[in-house]
Amino acid sequence: MNLIQTMSLHSSIQRHFVRGKLGRLELLSCPATKKSTFNEEAPILFIHGGFHSASCFRLFLPYISAKFNIPCYALSLTAHGQSYRPHLLKTLSLTPHDLSGDVAAAITHISSNHSVPPIICGHSAGGALSQYFLQDSRFLSMKIRGLITIASIPASGAFPVFQNWFEFDKGLIWRSIKMGGHPRAPIATPELMCGAFFSPKFIESPTEVDEVWNELETIESLAWPAMLQLRFADESSIRSRLSSKVSVIGATLDRIITPEVVRKAASAYGVSPVLVQENGHDLMLDLNWKASADEIGKAAKEWTC
Repeated sequence: MNLIQTMSLHSSIQRHFVRGKLGRLELLSCPATKKSTFNEEAPILFIHGGFHSASCFRLFLPYISAKFNIPCYALSLTAHGQSYRPHLLKTLSLTPHDLSGDVAAAITHISSNHSVPPIICGHSAGGALSQYFLQDSRFLSMKIRGLITIASIPASGAFPVFQNWFEFDKGLIWRSIKMGGHPRAPIATPELMCGAFFSPKFIESPTEVDEVWNELETIESLAWPAMLQLRFADESSIRSRLSSKVSVIGATLDRIITPEVVRKAASAYGVSPVLVQENGHDLMLDLNWKASADEIGKAAKEWTC
């Protein structure tokens, strides 16, 4: 069992379980701090990327809900956090199609508790999944307020993203071979994790490094990223569905989803990119995480009905 199971959360964060197709799904929530006298704020649903879970947004949830008065939710996809864990082979073969159903289950729950459709905010492979979900024919009738991608794999595909990873980690291929193709090969040590996910100064904070390292999933689906290598969504269709309510956020020190990737993704959506200074790929946990949260909160506020 992953150590994430025992991680303490801010007192304002509540844990729920919703029913997914494969099993129960963990859904963390943080309510708006005060009742709005005008229009209700659209809730935000955060979707994590590979090796993470809902708890990777533990800093975002109470901060955004308090500062922007926005209800916030974070989902643990199947086989992550405290969500249902299928057998090993099923975990390794979970597809975007499977995980898209998890997103739909969370949205169904959120929509039953709010009068305003939610905003989806996806990180990394979770950002890719968010875009995949928005074009999943099974869920086109679901109402969504907007999309915020943060350090996300672009709709055009993950191939160039993995090229970036191979470029800064020259030993990745040989390490993967020695580890028998284990999904954790790219982040096999805390040092490799910090190099891939964080700004250079993060490794100087051993308490934070240990906390993130201990919460990472020990296994991850191979099919999830593999099936997103080539184009998997159409930006113009998503933009049309959401009435142009799309924000593309990245980090200046991200070595995986580089600023160049972010700029191209934003251009494809017809929006200006937002690049947060002094953060790496895990911009929700890095040292300047509040700046990332502020950009998300500002984007959501602009879309208030």
